[in-house]
Amino acid sequence: MTDPVYTCRQYRLLITGSRHATPEILDMARRAVTRAKSNGWMVLVGDNPQGVDAAVIDACDALGVNVLVCGTASQPRKGSQREGSYWQVDMKPRDDDDATLFDGYAVRDRWMIDLCDRMLAIWNGQSRGTKAGFDYARQIRKTANLVTFEPPQKASTRLPVPRTPHTVELIIDAGNRPNDLTFEGVYGLRALDSKGDLLYDATASSTVDVHTSDAARMQMLIMALERLTARLKTDQAPYCLCIFQSSKNVEGWLAHGWKRNVPEVQRLTAKIDALLKRFPNLAWVKMPHAQVVSKLSKIGKGGAARP
Repeated sequence: MTDPVYTCRQYRLLITGSRHATPEILDMARRAVTRAKSNGWMVLVGDNPQGVDAAVIDACDALGVNVLVCGTASQPRKGSQREGSYWQVDMKPRDDDDATLFDGYAVRDRWMIDLCDRMLAIWNGQSRGTKAGFDYARQIRKTANLVTFEPPQKASTRLPVPRTPHTVELIIDAGNRPNDLTFEGVYGLRALDSKGDLLYDATASSTVDVHTSDAARMQMLIMALERLTARLKTDQAPYCLCIFQSSKNVEGWLAHGWKRNVPEVQRLTAKIDALLKRFPNLAWVKMPHAQVVSKLSKIGKGGAARP
């Protein structure tokens, strides 16, 4: 006669909530993970890459809480950093009368509720899936808590009127790529109001397959002008466009009408001339290369709005 075998497992806490979550909801989700850690519980959670699921997964990884991420595909949309922590739930509907009401992710949600010991539903007051899961947990007499937050205020249907810039600064530069025959070009954009306050800024870079750094600068100028032109609401720009760069040749070809004897220069300058027709209020500013680099370095990675 053998001795009886005693087994034990961790208490399973399921944390659910909407992908549309306020900072307060996300903070609640993280605090729930902290409590699970203090109690020695494991956490069950879905694999949504946004909202409550994502916050719970990140918190479990940060605190070292045992987590089982559940999804419907062979790979999670968002998973834990630890191997073996993902489970693909069979998508076949349950064999009961109302199975058709619980297909898709609802099947996964019911599976997690069946598996858990306790459920915490963090509800934004709107998510039907979160509320349906809580109702199912109560139906099968699982311990379940529903924490309800005020639904987010509905956004105004009227779009804000964008502020028209008084001046747009365009800074262009280019240089050789190490061990390569191509060039790395960059441009920066800064939109300023009439008081000189920043409305937005943005930068972009690209590898340019041309023959000279001057040609690379002009190619970046074309890219920036096309970006600005695509966003014009009128035939001509209502603002002053100031172009900053360091090349004497570029300024000569485009601002002073120098001869354009090289085919590549002819092709690029002709395209720039056509684009600049939409910008009648134009200023060219030539400055030392070090100042161009410094001016570009002060531009952020995008402001409140991008041109």
